[in-house]
Amino acid sequence: MAKGASTLGLAPALTGRDPPQEPSMEPKHLMSPDTFMHEFRLDLEELARLSSVGRATITANPDDPTLQAFMRDCHRVVAMVQEISGRPRNYGVNWFRDDPVQAFRGSTALELVSQGRVKTVITYLESIASGFVG
Repeated sequence: MAKGASTLGLAPALTGRDPPQEPSMEPKHLMSPDTFMHEFRLDLEELARLSSVGRATITANPDDPTLQAFMRDCHRVVAMVQEISGRPRNYGVNWFRDDPVQAFRGSTALELVSQGRVKTVITYLESIASGFVG
């Protein structure tokens, strides 16, 4: 097993599997902040802090581009974790939210996405899918 692959509970070998494809972002449908907060177990203050928007923006302007981009990025990462691990979506959400990753110096994927570093997380997951760990 590739070093760190157990972080996602991957099968011993992924040979012959293509890395997950990035989900299509078109059309860019609007996501409900309430649904997002429920799925990711966040409250209004946490979502505001993580997405770098004000609490009032979430309730008064849920179609805010910054908020929507953050929620899309989170869903994108969780979908990749689900695809790579072969586990249910809630497993991906739990890993994304709660599991510190050694390659990220102990930060979670959620923390990196909230810092605008979604590409770092995607690259890490791609390296796992291809049998390597960054």
